[in-house]
Amino acid sequence: MTRLLTAALAVSALSLPARADEEIKLDKAPAAAVKAMKDKYPKAQVVKVEKEDDDGKSVIEFTLKDGEKKLEAEFTPEGKFVKEEAEVAEKDVPAAVLTAFKQKYPNAKPSKTEKVTKGDGGEVKYEFDIKDGDKECEVYFAPDGKFIEKKDAKDEKKPGK
Repeated sequence: MTRLLTAALAVSALSLPARADEEIKLDKAPAAAVKAMKDKYPKAQVVKVEKEDDDGKSVIEFTLKDGEKKLEAEFTPEGKFVKEEAEVAEKDVPAAVLTAFKQKYPNAKPSKTEKVTKGDGGEVKYEFDIKDGDKECEVYFAPDGKFIEKKDAKDEKKPGK
């Protein structure tokens, strides 16, 4: 009977959904990811570290403070840079992006604006966190002001964020 109960518990544990993210201590993060982060952001202070699933791939997300700059940087467990999301002031957003944003969302007041860079020297886009009616959403624009997409924030946010 004990074996049957143990087997049933093991099977039920395997059927539980995996958490989308998990906060971990810096010393528990993969060494290659930590080294890559420290090489890329040598003066940054680590605020939080999380294991996450980003489009089906495992990543380590570091929440950092580098002087006055707040950012999140993602690396693969093997140390490959994936993405950086850095908060930016309105004055640092390209004029074409601000103009396009204000034309498309004339009444919106962003709660946060970020410059999102994928990979080293990769795609750059600007994210504005806004309320559209009663829904919180994220809207994205290319550096030339072209509208890219709108996502419901609840689809993007992870537990605990």
